[in-house]
Amino acid sequence: MPKKIKFLLWLTFHDLVPTLSLLNHRNISHSAVCNNRCDFHNETFLHCLRDCTHSKPLWHQTDFTHLDFFSNEDAINWIKNGVMGFCSFSFASTIWWTWRNKNMMRLSNENLSNAQSFNIQGMIDALK
Repeated sequence: MPKKIKFLLWLTFHDLVPTLSLLNHRNISHSAVCNNRCDFHNETFLHCLRDCTHSKPLWHQTDFTHLDFFSNEDAINWIKNGVMGFCSFSFASTIWWTWRNKNMMRLSNENLSNAQSFNIQGMIDALK
């Protein structure tokens, strides 16, 4: 697995992913709301990478559509189940590209495109 994915997972397991909820809790951000994206929910790790209306399409494009996939409320267990499952490469790649997409939307107003699914597939192929 690429180091950038391992590092993102490490940040997750140590509750250090710089989401707006965490930044707001540390008084670095004035709001915890998922701004520049859905403007509706607090931007927690799970919201940002799985539940946001801008993130779900990536999961659906990579065939993560089962209701149980979206029901786990604990980020650590959700990640552990994903990386231990039979689609671990696909899961890890989608985590990375969803995180990248979120950051690019915030920093440069880049929108989600179908190219993201090709990037995910390219990373999956490289991991195998």
